[in-house]
Amino acid sequence: MFYGAKFVVRNALGLDPAGRNLAVFPDDTFIVSYPHSGNTWTRFLLPNLLHPAEPATFLNIERMVPDAEAQSNRYLKNISRPRVIKTHEYFDHRYQNVIYVVRDPRDVVVSYYHFQRKYDHVPDNYPLQSFVQDFVSGSVSNNWGTWAENVGSWIGARLDTPRFLLLRYEDLVSQPSTELQRVCDFLSIAPVPSLIAQT
Repeated sequence: MFYGAKFVVRNALGLDPAGRNLAVFPDDTFIVSYPHSGNTWTRFLLPNLLHPAEPATFLNIERMVPDAEAQSNRYLKNISRPRVIKTHEYFDHRYQNVIYVVRDPRDVVVSYYHFQRKYDHVPDNYPLQSFVQDFVSGSVSNNWGTWAENVGSWIGARLDTPRFLLLRYEDLVSQPSTELQRVCDFLSIAPVPSLIAQT
């Protein structure tokens, strides 16, 4: 009962998470990925490139790179532009500047499984093998479709997205300087080599 009332109040106050109803501006840049693909890590790296004088922390990240699934349109409209916004949404033609982070699905499913266990979304005795089967079959419930649907929607549509940068999580791990240079080029910001090496 209380759970439902909370959503009625949030809706009445205009505080529902924006998600697919996000008001989009042409100069917005979106960091998009399927959950557990490196989106949060990328979300913390970008502000350090964009605003080197103010390092990203858990205290300021929602102001610097807000999460469309956590923040309302009301909040997001007040973020200074150009905005960089995190989302896990499947393809949306309104997103004109996209950094899509993709990760090997075998690693995604293991990360997702441990996250679900940590927050008691699956029982402790639920084996990884069963979770993998559910993940592959599409039985793992979320708002973003299966891994294949989400990734496929963006990979398939990237030719229709004017500015699209595909980042592989594995490349960010193995060659961070090279990948962050690509991000700087995409965002048209002057890279600071020492900052890239530090980030």
